[in-house]
Amino acid sequence: VICEHRLQDKVWVRFSASKVSCTGAIKRSVHNTQEVGSTNRHTFWVSTAKAMRKHELKMFVAHEIGTHLIRVINDEIQPWSGSAGKTKFGLHTRASREFKRTEEGLASVNTALHSGGGPRGRFLYREALLYYAASRAKELGFVPLYIKLARYIPDNWRRYLFVVRIKRGVVDQTGGGGNGKVQSYFEGAVEILKQWHTLDLRLLYAGRLTLAEMQRCKRLAQLQTIILPSFARNLEVYRGQLRQ
Repeated sequence: VICEHRLQDKVWVRFSASKVSCTGAIKRSVHNTQEVGSTNRHTFWVSTAKAMRKHELKMFVAHEIGTHLIRVINDEIQPWSGSAGKTKFGLHTRASREFKRTEEGLASVNTALHSGGGPRGRFLYREALLYYAASRAKELGFVPLYIKLARYIPDNWRRYLFVVRIKRGVVDQTGGGGNGKVQSYFEGAVEILKQWHTLDLRLLYAGRLTLAEMQRCKRLAQLQTIILPSFARNLEVYRGQLRQ
């Protein structure tokens, strides 16, 4: 997949049994390089702690490589690249809810497109459940939320990890509170799907812009040399999949 997207000179792939999932694309320092003088590669961590089925691997690749990594690499050639560029053009930072909606919303849509089963099997079930659980976490403690989600996640261990994700950072686990940022996955996916017929899909992959920033940055974008994920190289076919 890395070679298919012409990323072999832009990223190292590392495997670790201690990581829960891929940590994304991380720009490394010259001290973390395997080639003298090379500082432009990213490190892509992949967990080996849990075996993935074939369709799960496709979903993982579409989410992490086809969305996050490609948008990161394309962003580097844009005039708004880096924190200084974001500040210069008044763009949202990675920490903002608006940025997360577009970034994770697009990744969630691409994950659903590769879930198997055709158009009738493509649902944002996990994202919708995250949204619901985060809403209930506002008033429920860890254990009541864990019990509440039993009908949706029968597996005890998976449900435990699901609640941990929502409740992390909360000091008092017996009371209400949770990670509301996980709601951005569902929010962003819905926003993107509502605009499937008008979205400039090439610009969407050209860098780490939010949906609201795309029109403002359209004239600035360098689109000639960007990389598109393999599943979106035919943009009209891809647009048709979003419609379905």
